[in-house]
Amino acid sequence: MKRMNKLTAIIAVLFASSAMGAGFEKSTLFSAENAALGNATKGVVDGADAVLLNPAGLVNGPDREYTFNLSPTQGQFSGPVVPGTTAKEKGKKTVSPIFGITSKYNIDDKMAWGYGFYSLAGTTVDYGRVDFSAGNPGLFGNIGNDPEIMSSLAILEFTLAGAYKIQDNWSVGLGWRATFVRADYSSFAVDGADFQAIEFKDLEDNDFGGFRLGTQYDGGNWGVGFVYRTKVEFAAEGKATIAVENIGTGADSAPTSQDVEIANVLPSAMHLDFHYDVDESLRIFVGYSKLDYSQNEAFEISGGALNGVNIPQNWKDSNIYRLAAEYKGFSRPLRMS
Repeated sequence: MKRMNKLTAIIAVLFASSAMGAGFEKSTLFSAENAALGNATKGVVDGADAVLLNPAGLVNGPDREYTFNLSPTQGQFSGPVVPGTTAKEKGKKTVSPIFGITSKYNIDDKMAWGYGFYSLAGTTVDYGRVDFSAGNPGLFGNIGNDPEIMSSLAILEFTLAGAYKIQDNWSVGLGWRATFVRADYSSFAVDGADFQAIEFKDLEDNDFGGFRLGTQYDGGNWGVGFVYRTKVEFAAEGKATIAVENIGTGADSAPTSQDVEIANVLPSAMHLDFHYDVDESLRIFVGYSKLDYSQNEAFEISGGALNGVNIPQNWKDSNIYRLAAEYKGFSRPLRMS
């Protein structure tokens, strides 16, 4: 029980701050056209953008296309960090360089293929080194070490996809996904009289068994698109370093390092989008997405003194509703969501 309490404190700080928005993921990705429509475009997306949004759309659009998308995201976190106080620490401003490179090629009128490499998910939280002795001198006045409080998670993917046109107005697509996970975390735990600075560094894992399936149907003045993404289970391996300092005396011990493995899930997801043409100028989009983050039941830690520790997460599924419109009555289209 003592070890479980200690690790629960660690994980609460390390990973809760990463669970932002739709889990680890942005709810709206690139490209400029599709992002402006809230990504409620699974029924109409075509060309190279379809590699990520709906592989069924690869068979539509230009015969050959290359795209590069950049969506840098700036974030800054703040909140109470030092136990026993309500004072908030303000984290550093960080920028996540979210990008995507995609390409497509038509084989003939019925078949096409494409590939892409892109940032799928992740976040960065950095409070720097926090002075606990100043934050709560009554409890941590003797602490000499300022632990680093940060988390960095990046999930990249490479996709190879193909599409087939069953009928002129109906196509299907399938994408194979290679997923690459990289993470670093630093935080602390208080275990009785011990103040422990914890670092998980160079956590890495790769998975090559993910898929994305999609279909598009064009009913004339209306259409629908559906996409399903399989879940990816990863077990990131790296180093855990623990430095212990006595709260009462300030005496510290030499840091210990050990190999660890942290298992988790990038969950399955489904997207269902409809569009309707009100007239030749106005198109309305309605979409729904469900990301099954309840599959993240626990962080499973193995290795060294942490072996066998499971930390409950109790995440809920993410449900996203989208409403968008495109108006082409001007010289340039107007899109909003």
